[in-house]
Amino acid sequence: MITLNTENFFKVKNPQISREEFLRTEEKLSGYIENIKKRGQGFYSVVEEEPRRILEFAKSIEGEFDDIAVLGIGGSALGTICLRDTLADSNTPRAPKLHVLDNIDPYSIDKLEGDIMNYDRTLFITVSKSGGTPETVAQYLYFRKKTNVAG
Repeated sequence: MITLNTENFFKVKNPQISREEFLRTEEKLSGYIENIKKRGQGFYSVVEEEPRRILEFAKSIEGEFDDIAVLGIGGSALGTICLRDTLADSNTPRAPKLHVLDNIDPYSIDKLEGDIMNYDRTLFITVSKSGGTPETVAQYLYFRKKTNVAG
């Protein structure tokens, strides 16, 4: 569940919204959520359901991989890059090394291949909003062939 801590929200000089106006807007939120539910748009529930599923998956593969390689272009790679760079100093024991390939430059691909110690102990995650981005498809096909994974 996502919560919003507004403790310091109104301590700034010249707030752009009054506390009363904010609270009136907050009261409308449940109505907005109901309208979204009626349209069948479940994106708002991702923050409740997906973290649980991701944690279950992570626990099920714990210790199986030394490397994780995320294949994606542009926005499909940026979130992972942000997380990798933010968590770079974490001292998580036995954490796999996280690589992000965000282009099809041969130098970058060679570097990734040099960094990966063992394809059998590497988890490849392909990220694409459309599923048809040519560069991401090329990355996927290239590494699928390298790992001898059938279609």
